[in-house]
Amino acid sequence: MPRPSDPVLQRVACPRFTGALPSRGDRVGTGIAMADSCGDVIQVQVQIGSDVSIAAARHKTYGCGQAIGAAEMVCELVEGRTVAEARLLDAETVARKLKTTDLHAVRVAVSALLLALDATSGQ
Repeated sequence: MPRPSDPVLQRVACPRFTGALPSRGDRVGTGIAMADSCGDVIQVQVQIGSDVSIAAARHKTYGCGQAIGAAEMVCELVEGRTVAEARLLDAETVARKLKTTDLHAVRVAVSALLLALDATSGQ
């Protein structure tokens, strides 16, 4: 297995977006996605502010360093963005930011994000 990139290692060593948002909070959506190939599980939560931007994004990740780095980067990239902008985030963009070619964990993180955004739409 290739060595993780420096941006991935930095996010694993000093995570800023781990944890959970208040489950009873207004406009909080949770998405959970799993990689069938390796068993990595990523939960992403987003809280939508009154201006339809993402006020907060957090993750809980059970998996390899690539998965942790991917979830961290997804949360970093969407916090402060509008929901519409967040929906445009794709795995290739996240992978470029992480300087990695390992897309499996990135795809799981993006899937969890999209599920979390979907969960807020009915609130």
